[in-house]
Amino acid sequence: MAIIGRFFRKAILVLFFWLLFTPSIKAQVTITPDAPGYCFPTELTLSYTGIWGPGSNWSILIFGFIPWEVSDQPVYLFTPDPMFFTAIRVTAYDAAGMNPYIETIVPNVVWQPAGPGAGTLFPPGDVCEGVLVSATFTPGSGGIECSDEYQYFTTSGGIESGPFPYTEGDLISTGGMDELRIEGRRGSCHPNSGCNATTWNELAHWNVTDDATPPLITVCAADRNLSAGAACTVLVPDLTGEVTAVDDCDPDPVISQVPAPGSTIGLGITTVTLTATNAGGGTDFCTADLTVIDDTPPTITSCPTDIAVA
Repeated sequence: MAIIGRFFRKAILVLFFWLLFTPSIKAQVTITPDAPGYCFPTELTLSYTGIWGPGSNWSILIFGFIPWEVSDQPVYLFTPDPMFFTAIRVTAYDAAGMNPYIETIVPNVVWQPAGPGAGTLFPPGDVCEGVLVSATFTPGSGGIECSDEYQYFTTSGGIESGPFPYTEGDLISTGGMDELRIEGRRGSCHPNSGCNATTWNELAHWNVTDDATPPLITVCAADRNLSAGAACTVLVPDLTGEVTAVDDCDPDPVISQVPAPGSTIGLGITTVTLTATNAGGGTDFCTADLTVIDDTPPTITSCPTDIAVA
């Protein structure tokens, strides 16, 4: 029994020193492209080049802690998608299926800009031809020195034109088109980051219809009398602010007048024509009469002297 005891003690000692000096499996995870940022939808290659024993796997961590096994191969291809996962984990066992090595990889995924929120699409819905439209967006994030990019396309007669560069918030005229759409992406990343731009995504869209109905003036400027000045003339006042016009497409028809404000007119009646013009070129007009009167009494500059009669 003593001999057997000594044998087991030696065996345990040998095993102890073997475990002590035998190198354990180490992290040998490589990612291609090897870069500080991985932009959705860039495909990544994850490789584990150490011992890939029984039970070894790659798993996606849902919400950061719920593992979902996706591959049991030492090489795994996947595309980071921030809507689907928060990290990916490798669990590698030795040849005996023991001594697990676990490493969690958190790619630097990128969120692309999103479609406009409430109040950021102007005007909302379909528009009439000639109306100015604009949009601002929920910005993207992530990546290495990345920034958001925007472009727009127009369609006229079934033919699409573009892309044209767009700066969010700028006004675009819809004149001569049937459709207009704006796209955005997260791009312009640092060239050495290995971080590709995201795909272009439609963020705003308008259908454009012909504005065949002219505007309607509902309130016109009132007629008025104007007192002539020293030269028996007067300057035409600006009457456009007194005019109210409505239109089924254009929320703000342009009001103009002839004669123009500041013009000089003389005594008598001058008719001012006020015109409302919508974005589609339709018009309506009304008139207001300006009557210039000479209501300044005369001034006697020379009077005869008194005369004595004998």
